[in-house]
Amino acid sequence: MIFGLRLKAGGEVVLTRQDYPNMIQAWKQRAHRDGVVLKRLSFDFPIEDDDQIVEAFVSSFTSRTKVVHITHIINWNGQVLPARKIAREAHKRGIEVLIDGAHSFCQMEFDVPELECDY
Repeated sequence: MIFGLRLKAGGEVVLTRQDYPNMIQAWKQRAHRDGVVLKRLSFDFPIEDDDQIVEAFVSSFTSRTKVVHITHIINWNGQVLPARKIAREAHKRGIEVLIDGAHSFCQMEFDVPELECDY
């Protein structure tokens, strides 16, 4: 998926340092090959306040941000990110949303359309 997204040099992708390692590596390859700029947030989990997480994402968005990568559940500590809330804020700014739901699938009840993601 990451390699199929239409991104140009200088386009920003927002993700976190807590994302699944293989996803981070794929984004690093895109950055190396295509000049995509990675903006990696770092959190001190656990965080109980969803708004704190959403605000961290939103404050990192710029006019060059093209994609936000959201890990639904952080694999190493179980932190659930407020994916839909982040997606809504991204969409208000014309930013596409990729949600990695590999660790949330079958672990919590949700329907993919409810996440309001593009990918």
